[in-house]
Amino acid sequence: MAAANVLRQLERVIRLTREYCSQRSVFNRHLSEFQVIQFRLAELDTEIRRYAHWCIGRRRTSCGQTSLVRQHGKAEGGRACRL
Repeated sequence: MAAANVLRQLERVIRLTREYCSQRSVFNRHLSEFQVIQFRLAELDTEIRRYAHWCIGRRRTSCGQTSLVRQHGKAEGGRACRL
């Protein structure tokens, strides 16, 4: 349950970041057109997918360790917000 909430929030962060990058212009170009931004968003999306697989594997091996999942989710969420 906790992992699903974290994943939903992380996906929302990426969606909002993509929207912001497509609206914001720098040097007469949208931020989403810069390769470094595209790379970071793709990297972040990959990290979220990796986190989802980690949570699923954790759930299968050790039910009830939600604090570890929360800690990992908070770390990933913080990293996502630093983009």
